[in-house]
Amino acid sequence: MLLSKLDWDLSLVIAPDYVEHILQRLLTLDMAWNTEVTRSKALTLIHLAYSDPALASLSPSLLALASILTSLRPRLESSSDLQLLRDTPSPSSTSSLDSPC
Repeated sequence: MLLSKLDWDLSLVIAPDYVEHILQRLLTLDMAWNTEVTRSKALTLIHLAYSDPALASLSPSLLALASILTSLRPRLESSSDLQLLRDTPSPSSTSSLDSPC
């Protein structure tokens, strides 16, 4: 009752709200991974990120996606399907060679 008197809007969307939506979309990929473990790791990373002001200021959808990808990273790196991506040099490593010091 007190909140209605204060006229607070508590319908703010936060990063954990996006996790389930993103995980459901990722289920369409044909990868063998445990969604419960990924969900748990992603939520832990989100809660840790909210303790850092620089990360807490990121958009909730970006924070959710980054935490899910970080949780899936060991699985993605061990996948033989992504061998091509690992062999491709990152843009930062090639641009540092082109720029004079």
